[in-house]
Amino acid sequence: MLHPTHSSDQPTHGSDQPVHGSTSRFKGLTSRFKGLTSRLTGLTIRLTVLNIRLTVLTIRLMDSTIRLTDLTIRLTDSTCASSKR
Repeated sequence: MLHPTHSSDQPTHGSDQPVHGSTSRFKGLTSRFKGLTSRLTGLTIRLTVLNIRLTVLTIRLMDSTIRLTDLTIRLTDSTCASSKR
């Protein structure tokens, strides 16, 4: 009686092993996916920071261009005023 019970337990135990193996593979894939996700999140944050810096530089450049245009207009006005005299 012990021998048939032992043989019936063995296939059940054998079928548990592939499930455990696939579970560990799934956990490995999940950890790799989490690692890739964290890397992508880090890259996204870096790109966002670079984009903000680029936007700030663009705004500063536009401000400098506006100031230069304003100075050019003032210079033109003063040149016109002095030529009228």
